[in-house]
Parts: sequence; structure tokens; C-alpha cells
Amino acid sequence: VAEKVGINCSCFTVEKHDFSSRTLSERKLWLRAISNIKVKLANAAPSPSASELRYFREAIKEHLDEIRATLQCKVRTDALLPPSPNNTFQSELTPFAAGLWAKVASDRSKSAATAA
Repeated sequence: VAEKVGINCSCFTVEKHDFSSRTLSERKLWLRAISNIKVKLANAAPSPSASELRYFREAIKEHLDEIRATLQCKVRTDALLPPSPNNTFQSELTPFAAGLWAKVASDRSKSAATAA
């Protein structure tokens, strides 16, 4: 398990597989979970009981409640350039499909109107 280095980088690597989380807090949660699993495997820990699984899940929910505010993505993740009219491919998961680009364009036009 390795963290990628960078400002606001939410990427990490497990063996030869690269992963990306939505936020830094989420990356820390994933890395902690993976680390716990690796320790259990290295020590040949027995499979958890149903009550232990409930305890683990409750602990994760409590941790998520504690860091909920930091799970909100505060870094802009929309495209740096406007969509090209020549682009025929639109993924369902792009910021454009979510209407985020329209908000950015609206904010820019409001700023331009205010500056004029």
C-alpha cells in the first residue's frame, strides 16, 4: 500500500493497482482499512464473528460521522476547459452531465456582468 504524493492527491496504490478516492479523508479511511486487513492476514487471524463484524461496521459508521464535513469535496473537480462541440462522447458521470459546467458558466457570466 502506498500513497501518491501531491497537493490534495486522493490517489493510492495497492500492489500494482492504482485507486482514487473522492477526498483525502476517504483515502485515509481506505488506507486504514487495507492496513487492518493486511495485519489480520499476516497474523493469520481467524475470520471475524457476526458480532465482531457488527462492531467493525459500527466503528466505521462512527468514524464517517466524525469526518463527514471533510468528506465534502472542496477542490474543484470539474473540467479545466469547456466542452468541445466536436466531442461526441459524453460519459454519464462527467461534471457536464451533472450540470456542474452550467453552474461554472453561469458564475462566470455573473462575474463578468458585475465587473462591467
